[in-house]
Amino acid sequence: MSVEREVHRYGGLDGLVNNAQSSTQGPLADVTPDDVDMCLRSGPLATLWAMQAALPWLRERGGGSIVNFGSSTAINGAPLFGAYAMAKEGIRGLSRVAAREWGRYGIRVNVVVPTALSPAAEEFAQQQPERFRQHVRKLPLGRMGDPESDIGRAVVALMSEDLAYLTGDTLMLTGGE
Repeated sequence: MSVEREVHRYGGLDGLVNNAQSSTQGPLADVTPDDVDMCLRSGPLATLWAMQAALPWLRERGGGSIVNFGSSTAINGAPLFGAYAMAKEGIRGLSRVAAREWGRYGIRVNVVVPTALSPAAEEFAQQQPERFRQHVRKLPLGRMGDPESDIGRAVVALMSEDLAYLTGDTLMLTGGE
């Protein structure tokens, strides 16, 4: 899908949300160049390329919002997530730089770090139910976030003018994790 084609189809571009990335898990000592390459290509590089594709249209519009997704596994240094954590922190760094460079165009760039009952979390709950329960018990709010009502609403707010002065920041939607 090309951004240009979609801009013409819908009549413009107001913002961009980058929320998908491939992951690999395993001990840091066993991380391969292929693991790192896959995480970097599907994470910060894909995010950069999508942002670059959106930039001309957001500039032409006179602003807009970009929301990129980070990960608490990176912020907390979760074991077994070395390549993924590296990529997710790359997205946060990229987002801060873009916020500072593109702010002059009225473009805001922020990061959301969710803890939510995503398909990957549901799979984890099914495969390792006791570890999943332990994780949820450690959350101060005592539950996983709902992807739509807890995370989605925050992304909508970031995309709207309601948070028009927020840029270059990371919004931790982790239930206190």
